[in-house]
Amino acid sequence: MTWKGNNPSVTFTDKVYETGIKVGKDIMAVYEKVIERKQGIEKWCVTINPEKCKRVFEMEIKV
Repeated sequence: MTWKGNNPSVTFTDKVYETGIKVGKDIMAVYEKVIERKQGIEKWCVTINPEKCKRVFEMEIKV
């Protein structure tokens, strides 16, 4: 399987993650500023732009 000529990178982890852990609404509001959601499938298809991420988090740190 390839995408744009690249093979996927797959790794296995056996780490156990806790369930029920949630991000606070104030923190999620910061993340939502950098997440671009595909209309119609917002829950499953998101794009995170690294440059936008950097700018938003720099602004949040100053506040």
